[in-house]
Amino acid sequence: MKTYYKILAAILVGSAIHNPAGAYGPKDNMVTPQVVNGDAVPKGKYKFIVALQRLDWKEKGHPTGHWCGASLLSPRYILTAAHCVTTTDKDKNLVVMDANLFSAIAGMTEYGMGQGQERRIASISVHPLYGQPSADYAYDVAVLELDRKVNGLPKVKLAQAGEDAPGTVPTVAGWGSIVAQYPDYAAVPFNPIEMRAANLPVIEDQSCADAYGQRFSSDIQVCTYLPARGDCQGDSGGPLFRKISGRFVQAGIVSWGVGCAAPNLPNVYTKVSSPAIQEFIKSVMFPPK
Repeated sequence: MKTYYKILAAILVGSAIHNPAGAYGPKDNMVTPQVVNGDAVPKGKYKFIVALQRLDWKEKGHPTGHWCGASLLSPRYILTAAHCVTTTDKDKNLVVMDANLFSAIAGMTEYGMGQGQERRIASISVHPLYGQPSADYAYDVAVLELDRKVNGLPKVKLAQAGEDAPGTVPTVAGWGSIVAQYPDYAAVPFNPIEMRAANLPVIEDQSCADAYGQRFSSDIQVCTYLPARGDCQGDSGGPLFRKISGRFVQAGIVSWGVGCAAPNLPNVYTKVSSPAIQEFIKSVMFPPK
């Protein structure tokens, strides 16, 4: 059974990645009855969610250039998954992609409607432990610096221990495919123009370990599961969040899973409350002087 990351399904179907963007446009014969990413989000509801775009895709005629999700940490920094901004060279060494390949749109709900504030990416910082052979896609986190600040948009607060506890029901949202992928990943991804969201219960660590064995690490990962719902390709890097005391609190970063909305196979997220994850984020945003 192959891992299916949430990024490039149209190109890497059946590979080891939960891919960024997929195919756009109506393909009614390929869309299953399962609503993978939930319901359309009203305009302006989650303005802290960011769309990460590949500029080279747009130049080649991709309808939107959508690549991954992200979230706004501050007017100058966004949070996403490391696998959204890395690749490997011919010797299979991890390489951070060129920041000039990307742009970010903050505060947008629908593509093509002139919404949000678009910024270029000035720098990319990836967790130093991501991509280690023994880590198996752990530490899947990156912080991106924008070339200039965005204005007047809400920011996420990083979750603290216990705010991602089993039984809580956070939300995942993004522009990822709404087509379930399982078991053979044959369905063509369909990415909506409007943001979609779904509420997904956090499950016990043991339930995730039962599904994925040693590939799951409770120290740095958290899982959700709800039958026939889940994040998919194009949602990678986006936030798993809920509202606490009037603030949007981010508990996870969309990372990986087997299939999309696959039966008995949880969605896995980078655990934002983990000291190893949170310390990295803060070290990029607030470097020692």
